[in-house]
Amino acid sequence: MSRRPELAIDRLREKLALRLTDEAAAVAADLARLSGEDVERVTRTIRGQSCDDPSVGIVAEVGSRRVEDDGTFAATGPVHMLSLLVSAASDADGVGSSGAEVSYAEAVTWLDVLFPHVKRFYLREDPDAESAQAAPHWFFVFFLDNQGDVLTVPADFDWVSHRIRYRGLLVSAIDRNGACAETVYRNERFADFYQPRTESRGRYWDIDISPPPGAVEISQCFDALAEDVTRRGVIATEIQPLSLAWKDGNVAELTLRHNGQHRCYTLDIRIPTDTELRSETQLSTGGLGGLSTTLHSPHQFAAGEIARLREMGISGIAESATEIDCPPVRAAR
Repeated sequence: MSRRPELAIDRLREKLALRLTDEAAAVAADLARLSGEDVERVTRTIRGQSCDDPSVGIVAEVGSRRVEDDGTFAATGPVHMLSLLVSAASDADGVGSSGAEVSYAEAVTWLDVLFPHVKRFYLREDPDAESAQAAPHWFFVFFLDNQGDVLTVPADFDWVSHRIRYRGLLVSAIDRNGACAETVYRNERFADFYQPRTESRGRYWDIDISPPPGAVEISQCFDALAEDVTRRGVIATEIQPLSLAWKDGNVAELTLRHNGQHRCYTLDIRIPTDTELRSETQLSTGGLGGLSTTLHSPHQFAAGEIARLREMGISGIAESATEIDCPPVRAAR
């Protein structure tokens, strides 16, 4: 990165490589188990002291999550996003209570020592702090397929749904020495109810949509639900929406398929009318923690319905829905 042209990577690497030999071996074993599908995810916390300032502790948190539905990757099967959060601490046991910071050079060195075979990473940061030489936290990610090979992030990857700590978001591709190759994503601000489809990010199912006639005033919330439910994995990885169709009045019928069990279900969803939406007196299930809240927008309604279905899971859906014979499967887009 041009804002950090001189990094003491070699000096720091020599010091850290000796300190983190066991930890680096443990992380390598975690990645082997992950790519071998012995585990679904990995987490590991590593504590140490800063090479630049021995009075400052460093906590490195390694984690992973499945993200194949969040972008069109050049891989079939599972895709894992591996993350490393490097945080400054007041000492080696507690995080950040003294306003301590860790230099970018040292954070990159921790990244390089723990993942020595990865040559390209992504740095996620606050776009308002581009000139920072040091910060309380540095957040890095990279992507692995189920063979353990490193993947390039696709242009349609949904970075916002994986944001951490920052309201704005800047993502830069960096090499193992921390030099910036390119800016791959920038978002200055997030909407109150973020919907990935507003940026055409992630992968979506192509489903059958049968909207209500114009005389039935539920089009705003119906359209929002139709757009949001098509996101792959939005309810669960194995659940695929097949259709959303107006039934009668303000009721729509949603058809879902559980691809693992090869079973299909239909369930009725009550759609708020345009009048209810304008009145702001209708309660929505889209509140914080699943609590009901006043309905303000179609996107809020859609987000609440998706959250409700996700919480129900396949067992809850099967219990409250009607099982049907499965129609032909449509492709993803």
